[in-house]
Amino acid sequence: MSSTGEQKAAGAKGFPAYPEYKDSGIEWLGEVPAHWVVRRLKHVLTLVTDRAANRANPIALENIEGWSGRYIKKESDYSGDGVAFQKGDVLFGKLRPYLAKVYLAGGYGEAVGDFHVMRPSQNMSGRFSLYQFLQSQFISAVDGPLMARKCHGSAGKQWVTCLMLRHLSTSKLR
Repeated sequence: MSSTGEQKAAGAKGFPAYPEYKDSGIEWLGEVPAHWVVRRLKHVLTLVTDRAANRANPIALENIEGWSGRYIKKESDYSGDGVAFQKGDVLFGKLRPYLAKVYLAGGYGEAVGDFHVMRPSQNMSGRFSLYQFLQSQFISAVDGPLMARKCHGSAGKQWVTCLMLRHLSTSKLR
């Protein structure tokens, strides 16, 4: 991807364009701004597995529009235990990851069904994580044949340790 293409994509999503870019060394990431660091996902996001104590604000896969990150209000009868999430957490639909069901939580609630709930580290932006997760290159990397074999057809926990993300301190995103 050319530097000009990266700049246009960043600017279109509300992120600043930068004067200088470098190759990330990772095929699906392409070029990144020269001052950015590329880190494993597990170093900038924590996989949350705490069960929800109550049924406040349940969100299931059918509540998330694919490829947009938008919440769709639907009445559903949820069963089973969900994973507790809080404002700023990123919910990633692990069943059929090619559907790109990703959501940035605007408050507290319960992720019901096949979601990974990830909490950004103190210096990682949830919004920026959402933006990266909705990139077709990221979805292809998660859904690709190698990952599918490792994760048995769904985006299992292993991909959190394998994949790399662009990382920029939240102070530099402002």
